Amino acid sequence: MKYFAKPAACALLAASLSLTPLAAQKASPKLLLSASHLRRLDRDHDRQTERWINLSQRVAAVADSPERGFELALVYAVTHEEATADEAIRWAASHPLEYRQIALIADWCGDHLAGEKRVAILDAAWERATKAPGELREPSRYRDVLFLNIARNGVPPPDLQTWWDRTLAQAQDRGWARLYKPEEMYALAEIIIAVQESTRTDLRSNASQRFETLPTQFLLSLHPAQVEAPTWQMRAAALALVDMDPNLTASQYLQGWAMEDTRVIRSGPGVAYEYLWANAYLPGVSFYNLDPWSYDPDAGVLYARSSWEKDSCWIRLDAVGVAEENCPAGWREHAFEAGHLSLIPFAGTCVNVPRPSEAENGPAARSLMVWGLPPRARMTYKLANQTIIRDADASGLFLVPINGEDRVCPASAHERPRSRH
Repeated sequence: MKYFAKPAACALLAASLSLTPLAAQKASPKLLLSASHLRRLDRDHDRQTERWINLSQRVAAVADSPERGFELALVYAVTHEEATADEAIRWAASHPLEYRQIALIADWCGDHLAGEKRVAILDAAWERATKAPGELREPSRYRDVLFLNIARNGVPPPDLQTWWDRTLAQAQDRGWARLYKPEEMYALAEIIIAVQESTRTDLRSNASQRFETLPTQFLLSLHPAQVEAPTWQMRAAALALVDMDPNLTASQYLQGWAMEDTRVIRSGPGVAYEYLWANAYLPGVSFYNLDPWSYDPDAGVLYARSSWEKDSCWIRLDAVGVAEENCPAGWREHAFEAGHLSLIPFAGTCVNVPRPSEAENGPAARSLMVWGLPPRARMTYKLANQTIIRDADASGLFLVPINGEDRVCPASAHERPRSRH
């Protein structure tokens, strides 16, 4: 996986902020629509794909859509029909609190919006957005301010790095999917993509490992019924996460899930997001091939399900406790199998670690996790005939290395391990 050069998210942002406001902007959009993205949307329009038809029909029929400004601006970005831009601009003037949509209209319809009027609309929206009560902690609120600043000045706001560092710290404590609802996860993806397009800076560069499995963590965080019939907000978040980095293995599994015909959004407010993000030209891997568990050791969050069947047992373990759906009575007292994971409840004694057979090495190797431990409990196990001592996570989860041996036991205060891992 490739990320943009790291040294310097801060330096790049500082350099970008030296641009002259408004006058330095190019005519091409800076929010979400790269040149390659626009070419794909143009191709769907030229081919009159189902996604384009669904969007154009909604724009023609639903004048009171809460996403009307966004929908009109997206249509104009592809068709360049002046009447559509005019309507989008009137909509922005009559909806002064729709900050994200105002920014998108000003950016995507910018070549049809007189400079002075554009400045006036954006400045007024910026003034209101930045003086709104409450902190800009949630991605959706910060996204509004970030979009407005990019539309006004071509660059993100100067406090972006501070907001991002705080957001990463919160995710490390709680986990992305546990921290945010799908609407906020979607806003997070929009922030990352918009910064990438406007500054050539990848916010993920200082935390790349936390994002490598985010697409599959998001999929596994969905309850079985949600996997089968997601809301349009869930699907929009999934599609944007794929677009954020389609080369990730995790993204290819999420793409395989999202592009199944039964999950396509064909009506309602989601059709604009379907058209914007769904990329039928990207390869996908069947999510049925995805090992059905995901563990975030920093946040202490495990998502697991017994299979990908509709009625499978789904669980989430974290510091808050245990959440479950479709699980049989008494499952907590026995080993729970989720693909290649064996989840063992801690009963106050040692847990045996079976030695893997040769056939189970490599991709087929099984993982063993002990749960129900006291937070940060100190545990021991054997590795290459040495006693290793290591702590459980903050949620009382302890993932045993694949090559661990013997038994996992609470560490005695009198033990003197020969090695630490």
